[in-house]
Amino acid sequence: MRRPPLLAGLAWVVAALVARGDEVDPAAVVATIDGRPVDASRFAAFVLAEKARSGGGADALDQLVQERLVEIEARRRGVRVTEADVDARIGQIDRGLREPSQGGVGLDDHLARLRIDRVQFRALMRKSIACERMMADDFGLRAGAPVPSEKQSLWFQELKARARVRTEGLPEGVAAEYDDGRISRVEWALKLFAALPREEGDRLFDDFVGVELLLAEGRARGIEVTPELVTREIDERSRLLREKLAVEGLVADGVDYLGTLRARGEDPDLVVRGDRFRAEILLKELTRARHGGDGFRAFYDVRRAEFDQAFGRRVRLATLFLKAAQQRSAKAGRTWAEASAELDAMRLRVEAAAPSRAEAFSSLAKLHSEHPSAARGGDLGVLSRAGLEQHGFPAGMLDVPPGTLAGPIVTAEGVHLLQVREALPAAPFQEIALEVEKAARREILRELRRDRKVERKI
Repeated sequence: MRRPPLLAGLAWVVAALVARGDEVDPAAVVATIDGRPVDASRFAAFVLAEKARSGGGADALDQLVQERLVEIEARRRGVRVTEADVDARIGQIDRGLREPSQGGVGLDDHLARLRIDRVQFRALMRKSIACERMMADDFGLRAGAPVPSEKQSLWFQELKARARVRTEGLPEGVAAEYDDGRISRVEWALKLFAALPREEGDRLFDDFVGVELLLAEGRARGIEVTPELVTREIDERSRLLREKLAVEGLVADGVDYLGTLRARGEDPDLVVRGDRFRAEILLKELTRARHGGDGFRAFYDVRRAEFDQAFGRRVRLATLFLKAAQQRSAKAGRTWAEASAELDAMRLRVEAAAPSRAEAFSSLAKLHSEHPSAARGGDLGVLSRAGLEQHGFPAGMLDVPPGTLAGPIVTAEGVHLLQVREALPAAPFQEIALEVEKAARREILRELRRDRKVERKI
C-alpha cells in the first residue's frame, strides 16, 4: 500500500507503523489450536526459518535496533515530547490524509488498514518527533525542517556505531546486542511477521497452523521422523529436481536438493531439521498409510472425473520465443510489437517449408529462440489445460490440429510462436501418479484443518 507523504517522513518510523514486535515475552500466546496455546517462541522459530534470509528479515532487525537506540538517545539528551506535541502532529497527519479525499479518508481509516491502534500510533509519533528534533539539532536545521534521507542514514549509522551494535556471534535466542541491551529472536520474528503484506502474512500464519497440526498428528499416531525418512525425502527431492531439469533441457548430472539449497544461500542442516520439512515428511507418511497400499489407484478411481478435468486432453507444443516487453528495457531489448513482427516473418518461412514444417520450425527455434527449450528445437513437452495456463497460453490450443502454427502470443516474459506437434487423449494414471499422491496429501491436510478451532492472537 502506498504511504501518504505525511506518513513517510522517516524510514524507521514508516516501518514501525506496520510492525510492532519489541519487548515481547517469548511465552506470550500468539494463537490457540483447539484450545492449546501456541507460544511466541514456536511461531518465531517458524517465521525466521521461512523469512529471516529475505530482505525483509534484515530490514526488520535493523528497524528494531533503530527504534531502541532512538529511545535511549532521547533519554540521554533529555528530549521531551509532550502530549500536545503528539496531538498537533496527529492533527497535521489527519488533515493531510483527508485533503486528497475531500475529508472522506482520515487517519483512523489508515490505522485500521495497518492494524495499528491509537495508543501504538501515539507512541510511534512520540519517537518520530524526538528523532526529528535530535537530527535537526545535529545537522543544524530549523525545527520542523525535513531531514534529507542521506542525512537520516548517516545519523543512524553513527548512532549504531556509538552503541556498538552486534548481530553476529551472539548467545542463543539473541538477534542483536548493543551497549545498553539486546533484542531477542522472538522480537525480531514478530517484527518481521507484522511487516509482511497482509496476504503474505496470512499465508505464512496458515502454513504455520498446518505444520503444527501435522506435527501434533504425528505425535498422536506415534510416527517418528527418523533419519531414514529424512534421507529418503532428500533423495526423492533430488530425483524430482533432476527430472525437472532434464525436461527443461538443462544439465542435471550431479544436481541434488541439498546443493540447490546451498546455492540459494540457505543452510541445508537448518532446512532439514526445520518444522516444515518434518511436517511434509509426516504428511507423506500419513497419506501413504491411508491411500498408498495400491499406489493410490483406488484414490484415483474414485476421483477419476476430477483428474480427467485437470489432466484431460493434452497437446505437445513447440515454441519459438523472443523476450520482449511493452517498452524496451535492459531486460527486454524489444517491444511486444517488434517481437511479433520478427515472429511473423519466421512464421512465413515455416509455412513456406511444407511439407517439412516441423523441421523448419525446430531449426529456427535452435537459432533464434530465447527459451530454455531452444536446444530441443523448441519442444515444450506435453501440456494439459493447467500446463497451458501456467505458460500463459490459451486453453484453445487443446482444440488445434497437429501441425498448426499459432501466434504470436504475448505473455508476461515475451512473445511466442507456437507449433502444435501432437494431440493426445487424457493422461493415464501412470503419468500422473505423483499428482494423484499430491491431491491425496491435500485432502489429508484439509481434513486435519476442518474441525480444528484456531484462534489467532497476532
